[in-house]
Amino acid sequence: MKKHIESVIIGAGISGLATGHFLKKRNKEFFIFESNNTVGGVINTQKIKGLICENGPNTILINNDAIIELMDDLDLSREIISPTKYVKKKFFLHNGKIVEFPNSIKSFLNTRLISIKSKFKILQRLFFFSKKKYTTVYNYTSDNFGEDFHNNIIEPFLNGIYAGNTKKMSFKHALPKLWKINSLYYGFIDYFLRKNNNNNNNNNNPIYFKEGFSTLINKIKNSLNDEIHTNFKVKKVSKIDQKKYLIEFSNNQKITCDNIIFTINPNNIIEIMNLKIESFDEKLYNPIDVIHFAFNKKDYDRKIQGFGLLSKQSERTSFLGILFNSDIFPNVAPSELKLITVLVGGENQSNLCELEKNRICSKVESEIKELLKIKKIVFKKHFRWKYAIPRYNVRNIEYLNSSFSDHLSSYKNIHINGNYLNGVSVSDCISKSKMVAKKI
Repeated sequence: MKKHIESVIIGAGISGLATGHFLKKRNKEFFIFESNNTVGGVINTQKIKGLICENGPNTILINNDAIIELMDDLDLSREIISPTKYVKKKFFLHNGKIVEFPNSIKSFLNTRLISIKSKFKILQRLFFFSKKKYTTVYNYTSDNFGEDFHNNIIEPFLNGIYAGNTKKMSFKHALPKLWKINSLYYGFIDYFLRKNNNNNNNNNNPIYFKEGFSTLINKIKNSLNDEIHTNFKVKKVSKIDQKKYLIEFSNNQKITCDNIIFTINPNNIIEIMNLKIESFDEKLYNPIDVIHFAFNKKDYDRKIQGFGLLSKQSERTSFLGILFNSDIFPNVAPSELKLITVLVGGENQSNLCELEKNRICSKVESEIKELLKIKKIVFKKHFRWKYAIPRYNVRNIEYLNSSFSDHLSSYKNIHINGNYLNGVSVSDCISKSKMVAKKI
């Protein structure tokens, strides 16, 4: 391994790998260092008994130029699986009953999820938005669309994305598109009349791969094989001069570089750079338990088919949501089985992620069997993430944009990239990676 290199990427999750991909396209010299013996970060596919289980993200949207470019570069089009018609059917748990999300004017007018008062407030937003300065998701959505719209739709919807607390969650960062629409337009009609219709990249349907999302990771890994170094845990980063950094690893090896791209947990950055930042009592990530269940379709009395089912805190369930994987992507399970993924924990129920594995699996299995009328579970698997999803809370965002960023601003040629900045989705991370690569 060379002793000096132009750029070093620390972390080989999707952000680190995608940054490496775009740097290589620009003929830049770099190494990627990963502390674990595998790459991919939270993108983690396991194949067991004919089932394809995703322990991390279960869907990817092809909704920006960077991810389209990456897919083309890696020649992944032949691996892509499009979703079935059931992708448009989403369900919410409401007062203990499974209710379908309204996706037409008629179903909107008839839905039990929203009161008449809230429906009237939503119709008002066609013409005008309130222009108050809102900080949290809860304040904005309850004020503009009604309390029950927040409680019965927004809260469970964001449970499925962030697993956070909407009363703490930043409106601007958790719902950036809606924040921008509210800021720039009078109402939804104004937005639809004035928006730029030339962008053809917005595809709201998720995609999958024949062999799971590990396909994406393996493709990037193989193309960057010589630049990736696993089992290299960074112990310390120090500045040699205005243009050069020294990186020391726990295996006692050292390397110098001109640029550093961090794609790891901010707390780890603080530690290895020895930044003198005041203590911060908020957790930056939510824990998540991912539990997969499979059962024979003949043992499934509900017969509900769709994208998934979302819950909320008032329902007092032990799960945040259920994804009906094999309904939308049949390749993930044998034809006679239905595969589902259950998400547990998050900010409001983080204590569940401290329970012993068999105990939480049994608890969730019992609830799911009763709710969905499943006679027998034939497969179950548990995976625990201690640091799963960034908390896009107002305080966390302020901390990352002030104390954390202020300390790093004194270091030249250090760049930050990751899912805790401006979007948690895989496509967001890939888009940010392309922008970071352009700065090098």
